Amino acid sequence: MVNILITMRCNRACNYCFAREKIHSYANKNSQLDITIPNLDKILNFLASNNNNILQLAGGEPTIHPKFDEILIKTLKRGFHVNILSNSLWSEDNNNLFSSVPPTKINFLLNIDHPDTYSSSNWAKIENNLSSLQGIHNVTLSFNIFERTPKVDYIFDLVSKYNFTNLRLSFSMPVVFGGSINSCLPIEDYKYLAPFVEDFIGKAKNLGASVKMDNTVPICMFSKDQLADYLLRGVLDLNNNFACRPAIDIGPDLLVWRCFGTSGLFNRKLDEFSSLFDIYEYFERVFKPYKFKVLPMDECYECSYAKDEICQGGCNGYSIAKCMEKNDCPEIVTDEIFLNQSVKLSKNISVTEFQVPRETILLLSENNVIMEIDSSLKSLLELLDGTKTINEVINTLTLEKTALNTNEDPLDSFLINTVSQKFIPTLRRLMEMQCLVSTSE
Repeated sequence: MVNILITMRCNRACNYCFAREKIHSYANKNSQLDITIPNLDKILNFLASNNNNILQLAGGEPTIHPKFDEILIKTLKRGFHVNILSNSLWSEDNNNLFSSVPPTKINFLLNIDHPDTYSSSNWAKIENNLSSLQGIHNVTLSFNIFERTPKVDYIFDLVSKYNFTNLRLSFSMPVVFGGSINSCLPIEDYKYLAPFVEDFIGKAKNLGASVKMDNTVPICMFSKDQLADYLLRGVLDLNNNFACRPAIDIGPDLLVWRCFGTSGLFNRKLDEFSSLFDIYEYFERVFKPYKFKVLPMDECYECSYAKDEICQGGCNGYSIAKCMEKNDCPEIVTDEIFLNQSVKLSKNISVTEFQVPRETILLLSENNVIMEIDSSLKSLLELLDGTKTINEVINTLTLEKTALNTNEDPLDSFLINTVSQKFIPTLRRLMEMQCLVSTSE
């Protein structure tokens, strides 16, 4: 789910907050703190063009955006299903707005801390707001683990009092950028919280509530019996809880980053991407040197789950923190390096064309399908003969496709760049799957 950070302002200052780096960086750089309606429209248009109809409004605290009502209504009218990530300290007016929206069109993910961390008036506001959502099944209460002995009983009091049935359990991820270090557990301590997790799940079950764990955790923190039970009951997801997937956050100024735990690295602007697929591909690529390569605990390197790329040992933030501490971060293959390589099709790969039901090209290795590519890329493969750099191949092909000359017309340059950006993700995947080999010295 794509997160739209409609504001980088917040009315709380939680010590475990994993949005801390971005909130501070936006404030320190005098960046745009609140999203404008034109920027919102750009994001909605981008998502709609990618057939993505689910998004999350977040922040900061999204409900303090001065145009929150307009943003929510506009997003819903565009046909999006909206999830609201909030601290529940919204104004009474928002309760009237929320009550006018069918619960099939909106969900709430509510981070609520221990009552001792609020003033009496703010806690009363939270209770009033929760009361307005009482018994609605589109509400999830979230509890964040950031200390060895979590104080959690209040969550179950709220579940019982307001008849909520969905709980999210999340370990606070580390934030290591910009001097904005947050409170979180060392990854080595996760195993000590296994009994707490088991107790949490049991108490929720007794109240008729289900639990899902968020973020990435090491498999080894649980016993085999616990793993089997949690996977069968949907508490854990094999595809999401042991190996990080890009979350995709979009800031008010259209800056895009992978997730809050890695928010200090490899940020790009939304207009640099042509599709959601390109965004996911970009972040998977630039973080690949960390994923399953730099592991957060020494014992991870001997673990079969890590070797088989099933478990990466926890949030990528821990691996990045380890690299930064040692001043030994892996080298990233930048676009410039990639584009200046000369490549050719591997001798182990054959190209086969098919006509029905549509013209298709398959790349085969000993009769095993490696990759299917669009027929429009046939000429691209023909140019990959090892004598030209990828940049030269793309320039040749884009000039042919757009029938343009090499003048300085801005429109020509824009069209060439648009076409070329569609080739780069495919070429990178071909390299990663070893369909292409470098001939550069």
